[in-house]
Amino acid sequence: MRALSSLRWRHLDIALFFGSYIGIYRAIVCYLCKKQGFDSALYALPAGYIAGLSFIFKPNLGFAIASLTGAFKIFSTILYDKKMIPEKIPFTVIIYCISQGVLYHARCMDPEVCPKYVINVMNSVSNGL
Repeated sequence: MRALSSLRWRHLDIALFFGSYIGIYRAIVCYLCKKQGFDSALYALPAGYIAGLSFIFKPNLGFAIASLTGAFKIFSTILYDKKMIPEKIPFTVIIYCISQGVLYHARCMDPEVCPKYVINVMNSVSNGL
C-alpha cells in the first residue's frame, strides 16, 4: 500500500503512453486483418496514425522526433532495397542530422518543450552558455 501511495502521475504517464500506443496499434491492425481476411504491411499506416493519439498521455518532442526518425529509417531502407535512391546518398544520416537540428533549435528557441537530455548535452558542450 505504501508503494502504491508513492506513485505519481509522472510515474505513470510513460506506461500509459506505451501501453495505449501498442494497444491501439495492435487493435487496429488485428481489426483490419480480420475485416479484410488477410494481413498487409499497409495496415501499419492507419494504425500508427491513430495510435499517435497516445501522445495525449506523454506529449514529448523527443518521442516524436525519435518516432519520426525511425519511420524515415524504415522508409529509406525500403527505398534502398527497391533501388529508388542510390546507395551513395546517405539518406539515414541526413534524416538524423535534420532531427538533431530540430532538437537543437527547440533548445534555443523553445526550451520548455525541449527534452532534458538535449538541454544537458547543449549545456555540457557549451559550458552552460
